[in-house]
Amino acid sequence: MNKLTVTGQTVEEALQTLTQAAANQYFRHFIKVTLDSGNYRKKRKETLTQLAAK
Repeated sequence: MNKLTVTGQTVEEALQTLTQAAANQYFRHFIKVTLDSGNYRKKRKETLTQLAAK
C-alpha cells in the first residue's frame, strides 16, 4: 500500500522528486532519477502488460 502525501503524491514519488532536484543542483546537465522501492514499478509494468495482452 502506497502512502499519500498532502499533495496526493506517494512517498516514493516525493523522494524521487527531492532526489532529482538535489542531483540536478550539482550537475550541468539534467539527470532523471527514478526510484523503484520494493520493485513496485517493475511489478506494475508486468501487470499492465499482462492486462493489455488479454
